[in-house]
Amino acid sequence: MAWDIALDVRVKRNRNLFFAPAGGVLATELRSDELRGASGKHLTAVGGFIPGHRIEIDTRNKRVRVVDRLKLKEHSELLERIREHMRNSDDFMRKDLAPDFQREGCVREFERKLTGQPPNNLATWLYHCRREVEAGKLHVVRGELPSYEEIQKSADGDIYLGDRAGLTAINNDPDFDKIKVEPKLQKRNA
Repeated sequence: MAWDIALDVRVKRNRNLFFAPAGGVLATELRSDELRGASGKHLTAVGGFIPGHRIEIDTRNKRVRVVDRLKLKEHSELLERIREHMRNSDDFMRKDLAPDFQREGCVREFERKLTGQPPNNLATWLYHCRREVEAGKLHVVRGELPSYEEIQKSADGDIYLGDRAGLTAINNDPDFDKIKVEPKLQKRNA
């Protein structure tokens, strides 16, 4: 399987990201230059960086997965350093840098076939990824995201915006400005 698009979660000030298509929160990358105080000191002690979630998309086979980069083999030494630091820290009650605490409330790793029905369709995932890239919350590490126009043209259904936004899906209905609406006349009571 070819995961042709990969995006890392990197939100400023080490904030996690609510991502509607995933149905929850994705963990951001923690960076010591974004922290102050004791948290920054602990993060610097383990290398100044803890990776967050990664979104990978296979556009040909219409599959998507969310991966916790901290659990990848390339970061196994870092994970062990973090655990060792937490065991040996004089501030052992401090758990905000503990990997399990950071992921608390976040979506778990998953892989799914996109069915074509919002929010589980390719157009929805690509639309939200494009939006978050433009907002500086996701960073493309592999591949290239299509433009909004390309996403809309290739849409395999409606684009789901999310329940938390209080919005409905974008669909291919006619534009509202082309619909003729006749004003209603109000009768006055005489």
